Amino acid sequence: MFCNGDESCEETSDGCIHSGDPCSDPTPVCDEDFDKCIDVPLTCDSIITPSSAEVVSGEILSFTVAPVDEGNWENCLEPDYKWSVQSNIGSVIDDAGKYTAGINFDFSNKATDVVRVADKANGVEAEATVLVSLCALVQIYGESSKEVELLRKFRDKVLTQTPEGHEIIRLYYQWSPAIVQAMEADEEFKEVVREMIDGVVEVIEGKAE
Repeated sequence: MFCNGDESCEETSDGCIHSGDPCSDPTPVCDEDFDKCIDVPLTCDSIITPSSAEVVSGEILSFTVAPVDEGNWENCLEPDYKWSVQSNIGSVIDDAGKYTAGINFDFSNKATDVVRVADKANGVEAEATVLVSLCALVQIYGESSKEVELLRKFRDKVLTQTPEGHEIIRLYYQWSPAIVQAMEADEEFKEVVREMIDGVVEVIEGKAE
């Protein structure tokens, strides 16, 4: 073992004689995993950004991962990240950390997802928490409706192409939970919102023809 220093083993002896810890100042810490002397205890932990978030059903969020201590990262193995999400509402995450919230049909309570990234090379793991509220469009039309499908395609293929479109997406997701609560409490308000969105759907359908 590296941290035992020089070893001498005889077949007739009961064991091996070693010279002891080979490390001293300015690198007094012996790291057996990497067979080297370092100046501070090695940490290969990572952190997920954002570490917490609140989204609505169907919203897409990109997570990134970075070392906690970049100063020691050169002593770590090349990371081998594997993303996963613990979810009761069907949320998913791909190999690049792109998370898509599932559908939370509970009007009153937010669902809690736990996003995890495991670094298999260094044996460490980090996690983030995501709270998911119901999407206003899903409450109005239903998850599998043609209106929701059309509006999601419009979001992904049109709105995401411009800064103004991204701002519209941001505002929608910002205000959607409050709109859902208001519609749940006031059926007439829900009808007003539906009429407004119906008009938007008609315009989009007209442009697509």
